Amino acid sequence: MMLVAGTFLASCSSLQTISFDQLQAGDVSFPDAVRKVAVINNMPVFKAKDNHEILSAELEGDGKVASEALAENIANVNYFDQVVICDSAFRATDEVPRANVVLTKEEIQKLSEDLGVDMILSFDRIHIQTKPGILLYPDYPVPVDAVDGIISPIIRLYIPSRDKPLFVVAKQDTISWEMSPALSDQTIVKEASEFAASVPVNIYCPIGMK
Repeated sequence: MMLVAGTFLASCSSLQTISFDQLQAGDVSFPDAVRKVAVINNMPVFKAKDNHEILSAELEGDGKVASEALAENIANVNYFDQVVICDSAFRATDEVPRANVVLTKEEIQKLSEDLGVDMILSFDRIHIQTKPGILLYPDYPVPVDAVDGIISPIIRLYIPSRDKPLFVVAKQDTISWEMSPALSDQTIVKEASEFAASVPVNIYCPIGMK
């Protein structure tokens, strides 16, 4: 009887699910010595103006917003020991605004020494092309008029020992806004710049997976 009771109790015991975190590797492999990185704003300053042709506009992103968002996204991954942000416009002294400028080896070495980092992530451009679109909501049967923004960021990764960028991200993606009288170029530029900063994070850094 004791054996039968023991078997019964064992068979009624509950099962426990054990979860664990797993890192999915990024697309870029870094030298082991890279532990401190800096994100710099290498974009020219463009002032967004209200555009009456918001459905077919050519816009440039906000480098300050984008570089701050990229630094925060990378820091949140907790992969590098330190993430430094230099969000002031590196191209502010240019007489003619220039987008997508490749940094020289001398500039990279000086920035690395001044900021005390092993690697530089340079936000070089965010091109935004808007076009008409629609949004579909699960609980709403009618499509909603929207503005689609095709976001094309360019981010270069440098280490001081190399003459050329270690890696370049030029990955296009799309974000949509519901059409409304309150929607402006300024809103599109700000939110598109924040969105562009999320595009390269899974390329540069490992992602946590359950």
